[in-house]
Amino acid sequence: PLQIKFNGSPHLTMDTAGNVVIGAATATAKFHVASGDAYISTATNGLILKSPDGATCSRVNVANSTGVLVSTVITCP
Repeated sequence: PLQIKFNGSPHLTMDTAGNVVIGAATATAKFHVASGDAYISTATNGLILKSPDGATCSRVNVANSTGVLVSTVITCP
């Protein structure tokens, strides 16, 4: 694995399967953030999720006025 350490503790690890973990030594998913949050600072960006059949993608972000999660169908990247 490839690791970036600070004071002997792993801060970023990429394992041999290509999984990436921030804040721990072992990933439990393809992208894993341990002991913290993932923050997307650009309001028009969000989390893109692909449907199980692979035909549709949706971007999830937060509505300005209400703070409600909004899902928008987009072209899959």
